[in-house]
Amino acid sequence: MDQTSDFQEEITMDTDTFVTLSEHINQSGIISKCCVCNNATSNACTECGSAKYCSEDCQNDDWKTHKALCHAMKTMPERPSQDHRLGILFAVDKEVPTLVWVHTPYHDDGFGSADAETNFGEWFGSERFTRVLVEKNMARGFELDTLPSIWRLETFVHRENNAAVNGLLNGSPGQPWRGPVLCMQVAGVFATMFEDINLSDFRHIVDFLRT
Repeated sequence: MDQTSDFQEEITMDTDTFVTLSEHINQSGIISKCCVCNNATSNACTECGSAKYCSEDCQNDDWKTHKALCHAMKTMPERPSQDHRLGILFAVDKEVPTLVWVHTPYHDDGFGSADAETNFGEWFGSERFTRVLVEKNMARGFELDTLPSIWRLETFVHRENNAAVNGLLNGSPGQPWRGPVLCMQVAGVFATMFEDINLSDFRHIVDFLRT
């Protein structure tokens, strides 16, 4: 039996059904990278199609994190408009992260290029917020092909602990995260243009929050 056939067998982990893998190539035809070990792969979760794995072992490694959003990704409502991009919200009052549509309308900056507005007021209100780019998975030791970004309040002073971060990481994040945390995928280091976030990005974000 070849490796791909092995992936079709459904296995269980604890009392949860462990999703199987299927061959999956992204829309550009480029073979993606495994979110756990960074090996080239054309396999993805068959439930959501959003996280890439090269082996059953790597999928097992990611399952505890992945299952938090797998079903939500599969059942996410349709995009409200062409100006919306998918993000992941770690709310202060929920123990699990949630998928959200974020309105990021594009506008001409007057110099021949287009940027997207960061309309994050729904989550940050009138507070000032800042961005952290996750360019490398430090915990696993490899550079990322995508650019997941973490948006948070500029200051954590007098803010509530983030229940979603603490809940997902069993109360042991690498640093205390307070206030809401919104994760998006940006199209470039110097751009404010966004792509839909995926659950491979989610793996890297969780590793970042843990370190």
